[in-house]
Amino acid sequence: MKRLLLIFISVLLLTGDLVFAQVLPDEFARAQSLFSRAQRLMRQRDYPGAIDAYNELVVGFKNSEYRDIYNYGLARAYYHLGDYKMAGEILASFHTLFPNSYLSPYAYHLKANCYYRTGRIEHSFRNYIAAYRTAAENQLRRLSERSINAIIEAGYFPHDSVLAIIPGDLECSVKSRMAFLMKGRWSREQIDSLLGRCPNDIFETEKPRDRSSDGITAGMLTPLSGAYARYGQALLDGAKLAAEKLRSMGVPVEILAYDTRADNVTAARQAIALGESGADIIVGPLLSNVAATTAAVLNNKRIPLLVPAATQAGFTELSSGCFQLSANIKTIGRGLAQYAVRHRGMTTLAVISPASLDELTMAEAFADEAQRLGANILAFERFRPSETDFGPYIRDIKEAILGPVDDSTFYVTLKGDTLRSGEMAVELDGLFIPANEQQLFLILPQLDFYRFNTSYLGTDEWNTEKVLKLGERTLGNAVFFSSSMAMRDSPGYDEFSSKFDAKYSGEPDRLAAVGYDALMILGEAYLQDRKSPGDIAEFLKSLNGYNGVSGKITFGKSRSNLELPLFKYEDGQVKPLIEKPLVEEPESVEPPPDSIGTEVIRFEY
Repeated sequence: MKRLLLIFISVLLLTGDLVFAQVLPDEFARAQSLFSRAQRLMRQRDYPGAIDAYNELVVGFKNSEYRDIYNYGLARAYYHLGDYKMAGEILASFHTLFPNSYLSPYAYHLKANCYYRTGRIEHSFRNYIAAYRTAAENQLRRLSERSINAIIEAGYFPHDSVLAIIPGDLECSVKSRMAFLMKGRWSREQIDSLLGRCPNDIFETEKPRDRSSDGITAGMLTPLSGAYARYGQALLDGAKLAAEKLRSMGVPVEILAYDTRADNVTAARQAIALGESGADIIVGPLLSNVAATTAAVLNNKRIPLLVPAATQAGFTELSSGCFQLSANIKTIGRGLAQYAVRHRGMTTLAVISPASLDELTMAEAFADEAQRLGANILAFERFRPSETDFGPYIRDIKEAILGPVDDSTFYVTLKGDTLRSGEMAVELDGLFIPANEQQLFLILPQLDFYRFNTSYLGTDEWNTEKVLKLGERTLGNAVFFSSSMAMRDSPGYDEFSSKFDAKYSGEPDRLAAVGYDALMILGEAYLQDRKSPGDIAEFLKSLNGYNGVSGKITFGKSRSNLELPLFKYEDGQVKPLIEKPLVEEPESVEPPPDSIGTEVIRFEY
């Protein structure tokens, strides 16, 4: 089989300065100056500035013989800015307005990129074909051919009317890739029907690539188009940076990146293809539900799956080779309970949580673990995610602490003053609130108003600008889990951040960090002579206290990360706690032998 290609939407940088190298006539000195400015701004990645310059050319020089260049340049600037819709709208009329432009094949290719980025896969495929058909030079033809084959490998199978327009010299290559990807699921008759006029031996030539070399290959499953594209790109950018570092260390590593489009079926297909291609490990997918599907189809397969960012609990149970790089929501809940009871000696606790699935799952894990450790959960309040008035929930917790209200509506203070029951201060060891930034911004001042004296326990959303602005008086001595602060607190972050900024012109986020760590862990396995998929899986199982740039990583029995980085807000700053507990896993996820009335559903493939 031909070497599997990276799934990417090719930004036609190769045409950037080359296409526009013409010298404009002297009588258009102002246009020439504007055009030179637009080119310079593009090179400097000042895309808004380039858009302004190109817009001025398009609007101010409507009769120019170079209008096709201006329009194409404007579309290209919008594309690089990330506004694929606007770029596509400009290019939609390009071939009607400029039928004889030498930029026509490049416009087809760029339009295909825009369509792919916005999820219009068939339109993208058709325009890549048009670019291939009309290209006058081999470089663009090769680029378009790679994009056509990459879309096939990403899971798009064109229907007959689209197959009919594929150029003859590409037809058999495309169809053989489709046949290879469907091997084992299509009958031989279906494959023969698809290949039709192709040479009899073409399918046999599409075999897994030679794995006799000493290098290692990581397949990346991540969304590179659609709503989650920028998050998927961050993962891939981090992985690419790690691959560069590993190669400089003598580790021959290759990345095969596939665009999942955040789709379950697409990711599952791609995972199977990667397994058959001879990849050593799969990194991804990004989203929990897509990761669960991918883990299920890889159950009992030879290739390990390292999921970098998904945080739902349980999907590692779907495959013995699945590992979860980020702490999952149940681990976070259990870990905060263990910290509260064991490190802080809290014995009376309460929970107030949004009723959304992830937050409620985390809250229930916290409550169950606190009770297992001997603490008393006095109240467990659930609120609608859209709630703004938390008074009723807070009063319920106060009543659980104070007990039933006396017959008298008023209480008397030591000074003889009357005080409503709702205004009485209450003491509570700890209150766990796994809410988001906006909810916390409303809840915390209301708790302060109702005179709660307690220690808050929270999650990643506590380390946000809006919440921290509430100040130490409101936040008290809150302790919270924070993956973003764990990244910035890691020993290797400064070096990683500097290299990332030099390569990508920006500060890395946590997704870039976990993408980087995933590849660096693979490199560590290689340096310890763990090069086969089975050896890599065994290496991951033994990973304990690995210092990644996203934070520490220790895989437990469930093959999920058990490290819990905790922080506090003190003196106007977020500071790491000395206590960073390694979360203790439950003894077993199976029900006890004498349990009855519980149906245990297992997945078998």
